[in-house]
Amino acid sequence: MKSIKTYEIIDAEIQALENLKEMDDLGWIDSMISNAVSIIQTRDFPVIISGIGKAGIVAKAMTATFNSIGVPSVFLHPTEAQHGDLGIIPPNLTLILISNSGQTEELLQLVKLIRQKQKYIKDRLNTSNLIYLNIILITGNPDSPLAKEANVIISTGNPPEVCPLGLTPTTSTTVMSVIADILTVRLIEAKGLTREDYGVNHHGGYLGKKIRESIEQHPYKCPKCGNADLIDITTTTSSPCNTRNLICPKCNYTSGVKHESE
Repeated sequence: MKSIKTYEIIDAEIQALENLKEMDDLGWIDSMISNAVSIIQTRDFPVIISGIGKAGIVAKAMTATFNSIGVPSVFLHPTEAQHGDLGIIPPNLTLILISNSGQTEELLQLVKLIRQKQKYIKDRLNTSNLIYLNIILITGNPDSPLAKEANVIISTGNPPEVCPLGLTPTTSTTVMSVIADILTVRLIEAKGLTREDYGVNHHGGYLGKKIRESIEQHPYKCPKCGNADLIDITTTTSSPCNTRNLICPKCNYTSGVKHESE
């Protein structure tokens, strides 16, 4: 077996991301990302994220990151779903699936079981109310069986694995992770997330300490005009949940900022 030089591995990973960038230049990726963000933003329940194998590890990382930015998410292992964990599935659902081949049998079975459960709920409740399932798929195969089930397909461009066997998920998982990062950034922008917002969810560790120090050095600023001289109009009745109500005297913008109880 021919040895692959380190720089060749790095070049292959970079090339995969360059291909993704070229797809974005054509407007394909950005359009799908925007559609996905729109669906996630309008969710009624936590987002369910699923994958298996190495793609499942990317799914778990995405779940943790989404939670940290205030997008409630749950990782669902597709096999465990068949042994009781399907109980976490709500009537209305946004489901993010990650599968390089788009043919992962466990994920296809998961979609089938979710649709069966939704039909059962609708029949049992005897309701005409809309029960929806929005599926966002990250895949290297946009013509796959899973793609046929999806509302939004985000293609990785199907980069060849840099592994000398051409089998081990390497380059493909790199691109999946970057797509997860793109979704994260777009969601942060869509939510208008502030450092203070992030700090509420990430109190511990180095990041939590860094955010607290930053807030102490730089007081809350008006997100509309940037004025730091905000007036606290908090009352016990208007703020029962550890929230400070602030008003900007310059532009009259009001905002609620979460804080710790004394």
